[in-house]
Amino acid sequence: MKKLIRTSACSLLFVLIAPLAGAQDRVGDFALLDDTGYFHHMAWYDDHAVVALLVQANGSAATASALPEFMDLKARYDEQGVQFFLINPLGNQNRDLVRAEMEAQGVDIPVLMDDSQVVSEALGIDRTGEVLLYDPKRFTVVFRGPVGSQLEAAMAAMIAGEPVAVAQVPVTGEPVTYSFKNQELSYVNDIAPLI
Repeated sequence: MKKLIRTSACSLLFVLIAPLAGAQDRVGDFALLDDTGYFHHMAWYDDHAVVALLVQANGSAATASALPEFMDLKARYDEQGVQFFLINPLGNQNRDLVRAEMEAQGVDIPVLMDDSQVVSEALGIDRTGEVLLYDPKRFTVVFRGPVGSQLEAAMAAMIAGEPVAVAQVPVTGEPVTYSFKNQELSYVNDIAPLI
């Protein structure tokens, strides 16, 4: 009887742990304004195979070096079910400065502005120049890494409905800091403006 209970308990534990292990990259649905003030809700892009997000910061060398190849990918994959965005995780409420830098670099890709940094933290963003491939049907991050052949292979796999062989590649961009960490939140200053 004890053996049966132990076996049942181990089976139950496995059943509970297995979904959790597979769900660690699930970030959920989210919505952000871009640098022009346009609202983007990820659920709206569920007719796309993938949403590609390049982490952007003004003055970032990693972002600047990734942009030409990211724009080339956009030109080649835009009509194949890939939605391209940049995402600014710095929480500086600097839309005009970001838009000016993108215009100076000739970039016409919307920059999602994460002023609260909540979405960026949920996505696990920690370096500029990193690209995340987000599945807008399952609300999961399927790939993270620099622009390059691994990113393109992951993107092609997602378009074809196949599993991604390499899910993460290290990135050497500048670190992203989260200003809200170790700060006391207040209803008046932090919660009420969001409501």
